Amino acid sequence: MTTRTRKRPPARLTGTVLLAVTGLVAGAQAPAAASPDRTPQETHLHVAPWGDDGDPGTRGRPFRTVQRAQQDVRSLTARMRGDVVVDLHAGTYRLTQPLTLRENLGDSGENGHRVVWQPYRYGTSQEDDVVLSGGRDITGWTAAGDGSWTADAGDLETRQLYVDGVRARRASIGGTLPDLTRTPDGFTTSSTAPLGWQRPQDVELVFTGAFTWAEPRCGVASVSPVGGGAKITMKQPCFRRLVAIFGANGFPGTGVTPATIENDLSFLTQPGTFYLDRSVPGQHVLHYRPRPGEQVNRSTVVAASLERIVDAQGTDTAPLHDVTFRGLTFAEGTWLQPSTDEGFVHYLGGFFENGDGTQLAVSMSAKAQNMPGNVLFRRVEDVTVERNRFRRLGATGLELVGSDSVVRGNELTDISGGGVIVGDDRPETAGAVTEDDLVSDNWVHRIGVEYQGSTGIFGVRTTRLTIAHNQVNDLPSAGIVVGQAHNQNVRANGPVDPAKPHNSGARILGNLVFDYMNVLYDSGGIYTTFHQGTSWDDAAEISGNVIHDMQQPYWALYTDWGSSWIKLTDNVVYDFSFGSTGGCSFASLGAQITHLRFEGNFWADSGPVFWCGPVEDVTTANNTQLPADDTQFEAACQANPRCAAIVREAGLEPAYRDLLG
Repeated sequence: MTTRTRKRPPARLTGTVLLAVTGLVAGAQAPAAASPDRTPQETHLHVAPWGDDGDPGTRGRPFRTVQRAQQDVRSLTARMRGDVVVDLHAGTYRLTQPLTLRENLGDSGENGHRVVWQPYRYGTSQEDDVVLSGGRDITGWTAAGDGSWTADAGDLETRQLYVDGVRARRASIGGTLPDLTRTPDGFTTSSTAPLGWQRPQDVELVFTGAFTWAEPRCGVASVSPVGGGAKITMKQPCFRRLVAIFGANGFPGTGVTPATIENDLSFLTQPGTFYLDRSVPGQHVLHYRPRPGEQVNRSTVVAASLERIVDAQGTDTAPLHDVTFRGLTFAEGTWLQPSTDEGFVHYLGGFFENGDGTQLAVSMSAKAQNMPGNVLFRRVEDVTVERNRFRRLGATGLELVGSDSVVRGNELTDISGGGVIVGDDRPETAGAVTEDDLVSDNWVHRIGVEYQGSTGIFGVRTTRLTIAHNQVNDLPSAGIVVGQAHNQNVRANGPVDPAKPHNSGARILGNLVFDYMNVLYDSGGIYTTFHQGTSWDDAAEISGNVIHDMQQPYWALYTDWGSSWIKLTDNVVYDFSFGSTGGCSFASLGAQITHLRFEGNFWADSGPVFWCGPVEDVTTANNTQLPADDTQFEAACQANPRCAAIVREAGLEPAYRDLLG
């Protein structure tokens, strides 16, 4: 392994957005056309579903598995004289274990060259269609006689099922139970219906809107008769942690009152739903009720099985580096923690409680975690993830903890959790550096389909992160977030002083965010918390973004909870459910809003409104109020050359608009 000096990516924008110039980020071009054998210096290894791992990995005699190709990659990297390219031929690769990359095992590019994983003929009109799947095919379906079908599933553990590529839902019912009363270890109800649940230990209660921005869930341990009704005993420690945060009703929300009850065979009444019976170890059975017109015995049915499809990691002192993944589809990953006794005590974005401790209304323990990525890069440097498709996934689509890396031109959709998370605030990654990363020209849509508090793009504990020219739409909660899940993560990685920035120099530029906050509320199209720098020199810049079609409150451009050192310029904000921009300033909790500049924005109201307490050093200049009516706003914006230019340039750059179809 060679000694490395950290390098920065190509030139980044400084100052305000240049609206008249197409594109906000230098170097964001479309991939150059490629051929299977571009230069004599490159080494190409070929993999195909019809290949053989005993063959040499040539184009005519390819390997069969990615793990076999990886063996050759590792044997080549130490003496690289050109890129090592793994060409995957068309097909679906059902992985039985993650594609695991480690710096100390030789998976990094060396000597100034890269290891590239791509489809065969990448960048040409004949590019192969390649899927890396963490799923398992389910066959042998038998009609159960009640309209549902069953199939043997062996030792399968999953939370997601797909029929001909369409997500099935876990069997569920509404959460309303009469006379529901919370007890120290669960609930009682006058209803006897819970006594009819066939496997109570599989059942989950979902608390949508526990706080208005949160959707935690905990499992049931047992059900027993009591007083003519039923006692529901919940799994611990999940329920204890749930009550510690949401039980005092310190913020608006439903508190510890379930909205939905999931995952029992007795709930399997709606078409397109499934239940996994795990009552016999190693002989699990899937139950599925088809949608109208489906013939499940003739369908392709896939259960997500792996929690990680790609697991790429280095160390704090020796990051995995110089690796590219491009042109691939990542599909059918799951995430099993919500099925455990710990459950999923969701709080904000992808963050959830995973430990015990003294709780405040907006504080979690030092063991707070974020939902992991099904495709994961931790402690990496100079990694490129470009023009891939992330779909049918059961956690966060992509997680990046590292520096000088690029996430560009990807589509992320049909994902249970969030789209992209950059950075991390867990104690175990306190030494990891996340600096100078670029997230640009991605289409993030229809995410959070299972965990509805999830965010399109989330940046946490980052330095000079650029989020530019993405289209983020069709979301149950927030679009783009740069911050922490309130002050629990400041406490996790210290010091306690919330004025110390955990982000600095973020640049949120030219994004198009719309059709968001469709389920939960009290977040925004672009949402920030805490200090984003220490002065105007390293302040965050939010510029050139277009935000509209907000379904739930509060602010579209939401500078919340201690947001400080942010320049908000040349944004277009309209069609919001409450207000264009504002936030909650809590000086008494160390979360006063300070040092904000609003300049040159176009919005459909009079501008910033702040609640909860006083703000400091917040200025507005040269902003324009346009009509509140959506149609009139759009017409007035088009009539204003500067406003029209912002709208024209926001979202995907021309080289990436093919993602939209």
